[in-house]
Amino acid sequence: MTTSPQGSPVSKNIVFLSHGSKNLHYEVIFCLYTLYHHINGDFSGLQIVIYTDDDSLFKKYLKDFPVHIEVLTSSQITEYRKPDGYVHRVKTCVMKHCMDKYPADMVFLDGDTFFTKNPWPLFNKITKDVSVMNIDEYDLIEGGDEHENSFWLELRKVVRSNTFVLNGQEIKIPLTARMWNSGFTGISKDNAYLINDVLDLIDQLYKKGKIFHIEQYALSYVLQNYTQIIDSEDYIVHYFKRVTDRKLFDYHVSRFLKANKNLPIGSFAKQAVELSYGYDKVTVPSYVHLYDTISLRWRNIRNVTLKGRI
Repeated sequence: MTTSPQGSPVSKNIVFLSHGSKNLHYEVIFCLYTLYHHINGDFSGLQIVIYTDDDSLFKKYLKDFPVHIEVLTSSQITEYRKPDGYVHRVKTCVMKHCMDKYPADMVFLDGDTFFTKNPWPLFNKITKDVSVMNIDEYDLIEGGDEHENSFWLELRKVVRSNTFVLNGQEIKIPLTARMWNSGFTGISKDNAYLINDVLDLIDQLYKKGKIFHIEQYALSYVLQNYTQIIDSEDYIVHYFKRVTDRKLFDYHVSRFLKANKNLPIGSFAKQAVELSYGYDKVTVPSYVHLYDTISLRWRNIRNVTLKGRI
């Protein structure tokens, strides 16, 4: 049985992948504070597993959270991207590693998410027969105005023109197979073995077409063939759709975390939720705060002094 860092039994692993930009780390931290608020700080049955190339911010902000840090080296990331260098393959490899190392139901979240209420009713729906994904987006017969773009057309061409092999059986993926968004993915520990099929299908699909969201199509296809997929309803917000909006909200998230880091944890979490209420209305001021300007100049001076460049 998996136990949390506090030694209590774990029934659900809350999993994040965060590497590269510090903004991605800040997103994860913010998401976890909204979770803290909605569960009143009670992490019984939960364990947080963060896969990252830099654990410094997580150690700073998440001291009171039941966190396991899995440090990703550049060589591990390179290995996870093989055989074709597909960047989002790393996400599926992390899912597999986590379910192998920490045997419990997995709830994987993209960083650009936050919780809107206590998620236990949703978590409890994860079973051998039921998986959870963020939202049902489209199929390859009808993508609608939002999705019928070059990526949709290329994916449709790849699926329509090829057969694939899973578990030694040749398959033809129907165009009616649904594409689900994987920003929230809940999988029972009893179905951990399915991640191998997902990786196998990712590699076959990606060889036929270098399409950036192949990972979630492969995940969607495998899960819908072995389980019923339900959506994450209104338990989370996944603010990925418009890059500009994500950048705007990320600006406020990083400012919020830095400004409030000394608050008591309960107050910090409550204010994080209050900020989340207006995520779709935030704007960046027409001026840049003096503190930000001074910090940027100091970083540039330090980089020039130490590295000879900015």
